[in-house]
Amino acid sequence: MNSITLDDDVNPVICLETDRIENVIVKFTIAHIQYEHGEKKNIPPTHVSFAFANQLTDAQIKKFNGSISEELFPKVGSRWMQGVMESGDDWVIVQPGKYRYYIHSGQHDIISIVIGELLFCEVTWSGN
Repeated sequence: MNSITLDDDVNPVICLETDRIENVIVKFTIAHIQYEHGEKKNIPPTHVSFAFANQLTDAQIKKFNGSISEELFPKVGSRWMQGVMESGDDWVIVQPGKYRYYIHSGQHDIISIVIGELLFCEVTWSGN
């Protein structure tokens, strides 16, 4: 299958293999939650989504970048707890403008990833 086709106006259209993209996103989030919390996710996530910046409104991007408010603290001694206490920010910035992620644990584990401020990803595991 060709990844690039032409529409009726002869404009190039990129056909994404969403299953493959979602698979990579899930692998990233599993690695992040294991690294930060020391927990391994052995079950598939309940929700996986991604969108490009041009598909989102400013309000959606602002909401995505916000923290989820739930009065729960990270496990004592976890990397996540250290990061929150040191920086006061829930987002882990791996490389400014290139890669950052956010982990929320509560009733649901929610991991958000932003790649190049272009690709916005979210993965959820329900019922911890």
